[in-house]
Amino acid sequence: MTVADKYFLKKEKLADMLFDIVKYLLTALCAMLFISEESFSVVKLFIAALIAVIISAVAIFITPLKEE
Repeated sequence: MTVADKYFLKKEKLADMLFDIVKYLLTALCAMLFISEESFSVVKLFIAALIAVIISAVAIFITPLKEE
């Protein structure tokens, strides 16, 4: 496998880290929804989901394509 981009591994690690952040964010959000006694507002849920979507989009954009 030849890598044309000299920052290939750094981009791949950063994208993996961003995907993990989204996974942890959504897990924490679901845990708070199930454990919390008080109800959450729709605005807070929408903002958390929007942050997860933005981070996912950045991670997808950063992910380098493997040339085989």
